[in-house]
Parts: sequence; C-alpha cells; structure tokens
Amino acid sequence: IAGAEGPTYTLAANDPAAAGTYTMEVGYLDPDTGELLGSTTSETSISVVAAEPTVITQALPPSLKLDVGTSTALSVGAEGTAGLALAYIWRHDGEIIADAPTYTLAVNDPAAAGTYTVEVGYLDPDTGELFGSTTSETAISVVTAALVNLSARTRLQPGTSSLTLGLVVGGSQSKSLLLRGIGPTLANYGVTQPLLRPSLSLYATGVFRQSVLRWGGSSVLLDAFARAGAFSLPLDSDDSAFTTEVSPGAYTVQLLPLDGGATGIALIEAYALDTSPSSPPLLNLSVLSTTGPGQDTLIAGFVVRSAAPRRLLIRVIGPSLAPYGVANPLPFPRLTLLDEKGAILADNLGWSDRPELAAAFAAAGAFPLSPGSTDAAAVVELPSGAYTVQASAVPGTAPSGAALIELYDLDALVPRS
Repeated sequence: IAGAEGPTYTLAANDPAAAGTYTMEVGYLDPDTGELLGSTTSETSISVVAAEPTVITQALPPSLKLDVGTSTALSVGAEGTAGLALAYIWRHDGEIIADAPTYTLAVNDPAAAGTYTVEVGYLDPDTGELFGSTTSETAISVVTAALVNLSARTRLQPGTSSLTLGLVVGGSQSKSLLLRGIGPTLANYGVTQPLLRPSLSLYATGVFRQSVLRWGGSSVLLDAFARAGAFSLPLDSDDSAFTTEVSPGAYTVQLLPLDGGATGIALIEAYALDTSPSSPPLLNLSVLSTTGPGQDTLIAGFVVRSAAPRRLLIRVIGPSLAPYGVANPLPFPRLTLLDEKGAILADNLGWSDRPELAAAFAAAGAFPLSPGSTDAAAVVELPSGAYTVQASAVPGTAPSGAALIELYDLDALVPRS
C-alpha cells in the first residue's frame, strides 16, 4: 500500500474493494538494498459489510383502502452507507413490479388488492442481487365506491297513490337486491299509525316484474336481512320483502296499501346484497311521494361506501314535476341533508338557476329543472357513512304536496379528471 510505512495505517472502507488480507512486516532496514532484515509479519483478514439501509420516510400506513378507478403513489425514502448507491425493488404479492423509490399504483380493478413490499438495499453488480437490504410493507384493500342502499319513509294519505322508489344499476353484470316494504313493524320503533298491509311491486322500465304481499318469514329472506344489516321483522308480520337479480338498467319499486285507500306511515327499502369490488354500482336513486309537516315529511336515507369522499348530486323537486303529469307538486321544496348524528350538512331552499348546478344536472343525465323554478339542489362530497335527506316545505309556504328526492353518484357517472 503506497505510503503506508509507519506503525499505524488508517484504512478507509469506502467500498467493497477494501476487503482482503492486510499484513504488516516489521524489521530492520538495510540501507544498501532497501530491504528489511530480521523481520516478522503480522496478518489480518478484513471483510467489508455495507450497513443496512435505514427507512427514514414511509408515505403509507400499514394498511390502505383505495377505490376502484383511483391511483396512488407508493413511496419510500432511505439512507445508507456513503458512497454506495441504493436500489429499490417493489413487489405485489411477491411479484416484482417496479425498481424506483416511488411506484404509482393504478387501481383499475379488484386484482390491485394485496400486499405491497419495497426492498431497499445495495446492488451487487456481479449478481444483480441486493445485499444489506431492508423491507417495508403495506396491505392494500380495494373497494368499489358506491351507494349501497336507499330507504324512504312517508305517510300515505287518502288520494296518495304510492311510495315509489327508483334506482339505476350500472356496470355490465347483474346485481342482487333486497327490497322491503315496511308498515306494521314500524310500530315497534315508536311510529304511530303505520300502514298495516303494504304491498311491494318491482317494474323494469315500466314493465311489471314481481310483486309480494307478505314476506312469509322465509329463511332465505332472514339470511338476506342479516347480510344487508337490515332490522329484523316478526315472522308473522304483514310487511313485504323479496330478493331479486337485476341486470343493468332503470327500475322502480312501488309500495301500495293492500287495502285500497288505507292510510299510514310506510318505509320502503332497497339494499345491495353484493358489495364486492366487482359488483356493479347503483348510479342513481330516487323516491317520489307526498310530503307534509312532522311525521308526514318525506325522508330518504342512504349509505355511501367509499375509501375517499364521494361527490353526489342531490335534488328535491316540486314545481318541475308538473310538466310530467304529477298532481299537486310541492310549490316551495326545501332540501335538508343530515349525517347519522343529525348534524345538518346542507340546507337548500332553491337552486336559483345556478350555472354550476345546471352543468351537474347535464353531466349526471338528470332531467332539467324549469328556469326560475323553486326546486332545491346541491352538490356535496360525503365520506363513507349513513345520511338522510328531508323533503319539506319552505317555512311560510304550502306545507304539503308531491315531492321527488333524487341522488346521483357523480363520481360514478362523471369520473374526476
């Protein structure tokens, strides 16, 4: 080693080439030949090991939920031995997918779910393998963001034909639904004057498909109630319920009093039974009936399931129903959106011809509202949870009339750029 002629030698292990056998020969210098005389030798073997890289930033939690159709950057920062370049290997369920500090994951389908690991180390130029490495890991689950159920409650009055629920199924596969028309069992939850004998019918684009008068206490329906998280019904009750498979398209469900002009408070419900990431989404939900003050208010409940806040268009329509033949529409409707704790999230007394709302109507495929109408509408962003929309009258105006509540999943209908 050139220049190393003293009793001490400082070894700088800057790279793996510093490894090897080091010897020190001690003796007497022959001034004529420059050779050592009467010498002895001491020897040591030195190996060089790179320090394990240290992960200093981890952008992901141990687990992460993502919506189908979104993307996210998985990134890791590390520091290691000076003079040695770090290398990265990303794996999805053990399969190598990338070799950079950052990997952008595009969640195009449910198969994107799984365990993602990044191994950080030093690249051996001879073998192409990493040495001195460390590994960081995250588990990713994938959900299909969607509206997963809708319910509506109101009082059926004399002359009120029905409580009508509408829904639109997207995608390309069939969807399994649980539909219920509840009347007498509402008394168990403090509702006075429930509708005693509700009947329930399903229509596909106006064509009759199925009807039921009593649910009958079947084990199949009991299992469906449990899967949907729906409250139980007495085995001998006169409430209505059935399950059905529907193809993509538009459907209406009508709740009618079995006894002609019978009156009372009724609840209509639609639950998506298949909520896997590959399940087709519910794109649009609506309910049409008469609303009034107090217990007669038309109330729609819905549940959002999403990893990220979901954009929804919500409308409460009264005056603009008249051109479609709806009698006695509510002249001044009010839209009130509440979360499951009862906190008011939106309160709209009229859409006021706002251009951004008109653009949302067109993007969602919703029918246009009459210019200058007093119908109510709002675009909101909602995280996963349960919500209710109340269709009531603006204070000081006619308290009763026909109203339509509509929900549109804008993120499913018009994906964000």
